[in-house]
Amino acid sequence: MSSELLLFAKAVWYGIIMMVGYDIFRILRRVIRHRPFWVILEDLCYWIGSGFFLFSRIYTENSGILRGYFFAGLILGMILWHYTFSRHLVYFAVKILLLAENTISFFTKRLKFLLLRCKISLYKCFCRFFGKS
Repeated sequence: MSSELLLFAKAVWYGIIMMVGYDIFRILRRVIRHRPFWVILEDLCYWIGSGFFLFSRIYTENSGILRGYFFAGLILGMILWHYTFSRHLVYFAVKILLLAENTISFFTKRLKFLLLRCKISLYKCFCRFFGKS
């Protein structure tokens, strides 16, 4: 396998990695609602991080030489991921996180109820024992 073809395959993989990273932001945005300012700030941080990631990969893999097929591979990897698995990953991850949030909320409400009920029961026993009404 020639080095150019290997670099192209790695670029496709890096494009997939970048889209999975962005999908994590998409999942968090659907679970935790954000104001537009925070969405813009998250996108800015994502693209700055992606820039550093790409710079390090280009520098490591190709001695810092920019190649058109590297960027074509990145775009191809992003498009492949977005149109195949991205939708399903986001959908199921959001469902799982919302289910976990609802389950935790349910149990914390029940625990709070039991603790408060126990406190009231202890208070009633205390009042009966010491004769307060």
